[in-house]
Amino acid sequence: PTGAPAALPALKKQVPDADKVFLGTDSPATLTLVSKRSLTGVGQVRSGAAWRDFTFTCALMPSSGKVAGFTAVLKAPA
Repeated sequence: PTGAPAALPALKKQVPDADKVFLGTDSPATLTLVSKRSLTGVGQVRSGAAWRDFTFTCALMPSSGKVAGFTAVLKAPA
């Protein structure tokens, strides 16, 4: 997904040893294009051997579709 490259640096601020990010799942309902300027959804970030779930909002530039910002809210570890 488009936002994945922007997601890892943003998530590293919260999970310093994060090394892999997935946005969405196999279900299309896990990513929602709210408008030309905003994409929301769920994802997972890997830190060591553990995966953590998060929700996110990705700000988009309508003219190019590029990522303008990425905000993630981590769920508590299981």
